[in-house]
Amino acid sequence: MKTFLIKAFLAFTMTVSILTATITAAAPLTVTLSPAMPPLSFVNSAGEADGLLVDFWKEWGEQADREIIFKLQSWCNTISDTVAGKSDIHSGLFYSEKRARQLLFADYIFPMEAALFAPNKLIEDNKIDLQKYSCGLVKGGFGKEFISRRYPYTHLTIFNSIADLFEAVREGRISLFLMDYPVGIWQLEKMGLADSFGCYKKLYKRNLYPAVSKNNPGLIKVINLNMAAIPYKKKKTTISKWLSVPTTSQHHRTIAGVLAGLVFVLMVIFHRNEIKTMAQTVKNKFSA
Repeated sequence: MKTFLIKAFLAFTMTVSILTATITAAAPLTVTLSPAMPPLSFVNSAGEADGLLVDFWKEWGEQADREIIFKLQSWCNTISDTVAGKSDIHSGLFYSEKRARQLLFADYIFPMEAALFAPNKLIEDNKIDLQKYSCGLVKGGFGKEFISRRYPYTHLTIFNSIADLFEAVREGRISLFLMDYPVGIWQLEKMGLADSFGCYKKLYKRNLYPAVSKNNPGLIKVINLNMAAIPYKKKKTTISKWLSVPTTSQHHRTIAGVLAGLVFVLMVIFHRNEIKTMAQTVKNKFSA
């Protein structure tokens, strides 16, 4: 009788453990992102999260068989929310030593260029002096850290949101601003400023990483595993869908050409493991 009770208890314990694991595995994950960074992330006309990163995380959820809940908030809050564990995953941000003290980073999603934008008149005259003009930045972004380190004498104007920054651009209150290249191009096009403002110089290119709270290290492996499982064709389709703009002028055609080049680079990076395998196979055949 005693042996039977022990076996029954062990069976009950194992059943509870399995059920608990199943419930935990099926629990939805909250991915936080900014609603004002098209084409990466924004709110569409239906009031829903949309954009390149949104599509990637939806696909990631399918691969992981996990429900994804998107939490839209200011850029600064996306970081603090992830640090505090209020959001499970930050959709994607640049790595820095400062951020690494508070967050754990997964494998990178894709590289992103940041550019200094200026009025076309200043670009044509080549009269841009970073010590003369104030440079607009969004609060909480990596740009402030970069400018402060590389151009310490530049006066910075910090805005709470991208919307506030572009309102200042429209009103002529700032002449220069630093922003992720696709986001800057998209916003200028959207606000009808593409013919008066342009990219003066690309200042840096860094990888975009998902991140989680330091209290949740086990989630990193799950993120990496399922991100790698997203089919190559799906990645290509998603990037092509979002990194494109209308070509109604020569300026727009130039932008489209640059973005098309960026798409090609991203595809090579996403498919890097397969390329390495193919190259090794060819090498082995010639060596045989």
